[in-house]
Amino acid sequence: MGKIKNSDTTKTLRVFFSSPFNGMEKEREELTKYHFPQIHDMCNNRGYQFIPVDLRWGITKESTSSFHTIAICLNEINRSDIFVGMFGQRYGWNGIQDELLQNTFDYAQKSYFWLQNYRDRSVTELEFLHGHLNDVGAIPACFYFRDKSYDDEQLEICKEKGLTQRMNAFRVESDKSEMMLTDLKRRIDDTKDNCLAVNMNYKSPEEVAKDIYQTISKYLTEVFFASDSKEEDQVSTALAFHDAFYINRLSLGDQYVGSQNYMEIVNKHAYENETPLVITGSSGSGKSALLANWLKNHKSKPQDGKTVVAYHFVASAAQNAKTVLGVLTNIINQLLKSRQQPLEEHTDTKKASKSFNKVLTSLSKENCRVIIIIDGLDGIISNNKSERSIERNKQQSDSVAIRLLIDCCLILYWLPQITPSKIHFLLSCNIDSKEIVTELIQARQYPDLQMQPLKQDDIVVLTKGMLKLRGKSLSSDQMEVVLSQPQCQNPLYLKVVLEELSVHGKFETIDQRIQELLSCNNTEELFIKFLKRLEMDYNEDSSTNIIKDRLKSQNNLLDHNKIDQNRFTYDELNQAIRKYYLSGASLQKYYNALIDYFTTKLKSKGSSQLSMTVVPRIASELPYLLVMSNKLDELADCICNIHLFEWMVANAQVDLADYWHTTKLDGELLSKKLEISIKNELATVYADCYDRFSAPSEAISKIEGMLHSVSSFLSNIALYEWKEYFAKWRIRLIRSVIKQDNQLEDESEKLADAYIDLSTVYLDINKFDLAEDFYLQAQFIYKKLGKNIQVARTLNGIGLLHFLKMHYDEAEKYMLQAIEIHKEREDANEYAESINNLACIYMGAERYAEAEPLLCKSLKLYEDYYYGLRNLAICGSYNNLARCYRNLGQLDKAEVYYKKALNTRLILVNSTHPDIAESYINIGSFEMINKKNYATAKDLFSKALDIFKTIYSDDHIQIALVSENLALACWHEKDLEEGVKHFESASKTFYAMDQMRNSLPLLNSGFIEYYVDNQQWDKIRELINRIRHQSQCPDRTFAILDWMDNGKADNCRPLECLTTLDIAHHLCGEKSSKTVELYLDMLLTTYRSNYRANVRDYCLQALNFFEKNFSLQKVDVAKVYEILAASYSSSKEEDDIKQFIYYVNKAVDIFQKTNQWSQANASLYAFTVDYYLNNDLLDQARSLLSTITGTECSSGRDYAALDWLDNQLPEDQRPRRPSYQSIDAGLQKHPDNLMLISRKITDYVPDVEKIILMLENAGNVPTSHFTTVYDVICRDFPRCRQAAVR
Repeated sequence: MGKIKNSDTTKTLRVFFSSPFNGMEKEREELTKYHFPQIHDMCNNRGYQFIPVDLRWGITKESTSSFHTIAICLNEINRSDIFVGMFGQRYGWNGIQDELLQNTFDYAQKSYFWLQNYRDRSVTELEFLHGHLNDVGAIPACFYFRDKSYDDEQLEICKEKGLTQRMNAFRVESDKSEMMLTDLKRRIDDTKDNCLAVNMNYKSPEEVAKDIYQTISKYLTEVFFASDSKEEDQVSTALAFHDAFYINRLSLGDQYVGSQNYMEIVNKHAYENETPLVITGSSGSGKSALLANWLKNHKSKPQDGKTVVAYHFVASAAQNAKTVLGVLTNIINQLLKSRQQPLEEHTDTKKASKSFNKVLTSLSKENCRVIIIIDGLDGIISNNKSERSIERNKQQSDSVAIRLLIDCCLILYWLPQITPSKIHFLLSCNIDSKEIVTELIQARQYPDLQMQPLKQDDIVVLTKGMLKLRGKSLSSDQMEVVLSQPQCQNPLYLKVVLEELSVHGKFETIDQRIQELLSCNNTEELFIKFLKRLEMDYNEDSSTNIIKDRLKSQNNLLDHNKIDQNRFTYDELNQAIRKYYLSGASLQKYYNALIDYFTTKLKSKGSSQLSMTVVPRIASELPYLLVMSNKLDELADCICNIHLFEWMVANAQVDLADYWHTTKLDGELLSKKLEISIKNELATVYADCYDRFSAPSEAISKIEGMLHSVSSFLSNIALYEWKEYFAKWRIRLIRSVIKQDNQLEDESEKLADAYIDLSTVYLDINKFDLAEDFYLQAQFIYKKLGKNIQVARTLNGIGLLHFLKMHYDEAEKYMLQAIEIHKEREDANEYAESINNLACIYMGAERYAEAEPLLCKSLKLYEDYYYGLRNLAICGSYNNLARCYRNLGQLDKAEVYYKKALNTRLILVNSTHPDIAESYINIGSFEMINKKNYATAKDLFSKALDIFKTIYSDDHIQIALVSENLALACWHEKDLEEGVKHFESASKTFYAMDQMRNSLPLLNSGFIEYYVDNQQWDKIRELINRIRHQSQCPDRTFAILDWMDNGKADNCRPLECLTTLDIAHHLCGEKSSKTVELYLDMLLTTYRSNYRANVRDYCLQALNFFEKNFSLQKVDVAKVYEILAASYSSSKEEDDIKQFIYYVNKAVDIFQKTNQWSQANASLYAFTVDYYLNNDLLDQARSLLSTITGTECSSGRDYAALDWLDNQLPEDQRPRRPSYQSIDAGLQKHPDNLMLISRKITDYVPDVEKIILMLENAGNVPTSHFTTVYDVICRDFPRCRQAAVR
């Protein structure tokens, strides 16, 4: 038996099908429709291109009239690898008297001399002779002769229908023809031992078609592929699909059709220029064909061992070909195999990316040229949103695209931006993929080779070549029709037309089919005609539609293998499918079918089988389908299936959060569904363990992992109560296993992990004592087990605990310890997290300059760790950096990072995710406070509010917070009518939740004024009632309330109980500048509200608090002394006066040491000076004035009083004052002060001009001042009366 001959450098399988034209149409149709696609798949999987040679049409009128028919048939047999012969009762075209046929013999006999002995035979027998009988066994051959009963049956049918001419197809032409056919059968039967198969009486076309397929399939599998194959590995398996893809794109085998300039450019970048080349063009423009032909040309050259080529065609049928991980794994292993190094298995994109760089660097050091082909970058998809490309309006300008690209992480993060020497990349992508084109060509500045439409000469060569491969050709008129259509300038359009013509079975209607195909305006319309043709070919009756079912089998749902899968790698075909089949009710019907399929699969699998088989696929597809079908109840049940839930937590947590919120169900209800699912699984696993006689601890361990997944997810969506429930459940299970296995609790790492899990819950809900207790228990276990990294985690947690308590010094101490451990262990992710947390501690302590470099370092570590993957942790770093820069006054940088966070989140999560709302709030606050863009802020707050309303109930704290922000933006815009609606909604929510401390004081004060202006007294009282016991209650609030109450009868006035200070004192239990500020404000409020007896007690409490937490030289302490002094200032009691003077001196002493007189109460010291003067305590007055005069606390009268007091002393005892306490210095600060003017006049008298000039410099001096000056001059200096009058 001869082996298949294959002279092409590309691997092709040509099968010649021989039979008379008439009467054998059904057999050929069966083969073409139902079995050729299966042979295509077999060949593609082995890297071969299957070419069936079927001359039902293709021998043109020109060829026939030029007597070329026999020569064409025999030439095609010469090029073929397998020969298949079929006969019915008809012998075929023959006749010694047929002039045309004999002329055809004359032409062919020039090349095939043996024909002179067979000029009376039919063309089909000549094919049998040349393909087999003349050289038996030279190539594989099989023969099939139809049983006469079938032909007789067809004759009767034709007779009944009156198809007289058609009857000739099922009966022998003459006795001589019958004799020659019988003799041919005998000769074939004699050689059956040297044939693949011989069947002398098959019963039907369906039978023989199936028999032929099985015969060819068996031979390929057992003989050809077995001898051609090598030891299989994952590289060989993958490359078989990539080889099949690129061979399919060759079209003409050894010949590339297109501009030779293209090939020269590719060669230059492959062998010389190390800058990556990007081949772009519209879909179907020939990008893949160019790379496929270059690859074929390279493989045909002698290899020197110093050049390695790795290639990946994204649209191939290889497993995971369309994922980043699949691309990297395939290329890495090709490179490793080329150097005979062990192959790698990768499950993580980030690690695969790093391995890719490492392998490239290693090959570069070996001085090895590496050429990497990646075709179809735009076709790469991802399993979850952290890898998905940016989705945005295609109408955006290029400049916007570039800006967004810079703002977000790169799409091709896995593709090295800087490559070692001798590394050459040949890349291709669709020109419409703006994000990829922008990144590669504009951002990275890679050179671009753009594919142009085919020229007419190229169309002719491509058309003739493709049809010649299949033993066919077009007439000159038919070629002109093709050339006249501009759509044929697109290579894909032309290829589909030619492939459709190749499978057309009727010579008589070929012109009509050409017109039908070329009537399509674009490739998408052409593919719709292709789909319609498939329906006609495959649908057996009106009740079935195999083509629609095949759409499902694209996702391995069904098992139809009748259609060539290579066609389904084109984007235009997928678009045609969606347009033709998947729109409106059809689309929903399709979704429902998929939902039913996945649901059935989910229910049909046992617990032990589920996670290993269908979970990833179902978890990736089913929730999406349920969302698209708006089946939200089923969506809730789906994501609460613990197997799907656990997989999504590990692989697609962002998507899971989206689905969770999309259900619009209460978090408690969903958590209960999870609880039921876990309990059901627990029962199932227990039963399974019982059946296998395995330990129950195995079952518990499995459930414990599920509980961990649930609690970690619930923490991320802030369902803390339920997280606590699942975390405690987990601890109980672990303890039960420990007890059952006779272990010690303080030696269980799992128990320590569970303690940390529970600690984070208590941290989130501010139960700090409980959190610290569990952290310390976990830390004890980790230290005992020598688990340093885990010890660092507990230190990080305790540091966060102190940060939340605002004990920044303690927090810093623990966080530095955690950082030191992570740094030593090179744990990049947790190292980055600890550095980020330390920066947040510094920001809490308002040490922004120290926080900024730490945040930058943390962000760099995160980016390196995630290797360019978009990640929500990075968004948190962006927000922290923005906040830091905002407080440092670097507003441009703050804005950049706020927007980075938003843009990245828009990629990762859907537009109604709470993280998106958070970014809107951050940017809105920035626009409102820092840029005064109130309209923009208002719009952003409105977007955030809309998002929260889709997630939370109307009385949720988040809705209240953003409503207040929106109210504040309206307030600034003077849109008070809209603002008051948002304000009232928020205020009522805060009050109902006992969260008024979160309400903005500015808004409360502002809207009280608004209510006063609009005389809305009930609303005033309602609002004051909500805020009166809170720290943001201003002094004026009590005054307004008092004024309103004064309008009532005495017995109707409510008792105003001032408890604000009690609340403030409680708040001041923590060392916080904010709470101290609130405390002082409320002390003043109490004092001004005539509760002076009470204020002394509160002040003494404050001093006790300050003594414990602050230096007693702080200005805040001085302010308390001032309030205490003021509380005694009106008393006439001797002891009270002593207290008054004592506290004044204490305050003065602090202000003098801190030199912060700007914060002193000037009125208090003016009152004290007056007290000293009125009681003739001149030395005390002089001492106090010597301290305060010239400071921010002094007035004009202080300069004058000090000058007067000094003048009361004998001249030799007068102190020498510094210039800043002189009368002149006082006049510079207070030029219109009467006492200073009066003191200065005495120096100028009798120089009237100086007096006048001084008065003019004083500016707008009141008339009373002039009268006083006149009196002084006239009384003390009569000679100056004239000047005084002037």
